[in-house]
Amino acid sequence: MKNKICSDCGYIGKPDHDEYSSIVLDVFAWSGSLIIATITGIIFIALIGPLFTIWHISTFRSHRCPHCGNWEMHRIQNPDKLHQHIH
Repeated sequence: MKNKICSDCGYIGKPDHDEYSSIVLDVFAWSGSLIIATITGIIFIALIGPLFTIWHISTFRSHRCPHCGNWEMHRIQNPDKLHQHIH
């Protein structure tokens, strides 16, 4: 993975991955949709969990700044302009 820059503290480097919160979101989506489908008897509601997981895997990038914990880390598009962004 390439280096990124934190929009809050200006840290430049590789972001940390936060797989734990990603798994927790999926567990809640699956269990919630299965419970609601069981209670209501509407089986199609059980598809919410798998659909959420597919969407979550394709769009959610859980990268955190290891310095301040911010979720907003951006790609460094032009390393020459990096010094202008920091100062």
